[in-house]
Amino acid sequence: MRKSICAKRKINRLRLIFRLAQNDFTLSSLVVLSWLFCFLGFGYG
Repeated sequence: MRKSICAKRKINRLRLIFRLAQNDFTLSSLVVLSWLFCFLGFGYG
């Protein structure tokens, strides 16, 4: 019983994160792009 409750909580959390990602897709993509540019800059700089 306990394990199933934990699994349900994890699934609910994933759903919440997915919903937030859908709502803030442009914002999250901008953050990811900026992070990638910084990462590449540090890698080659």
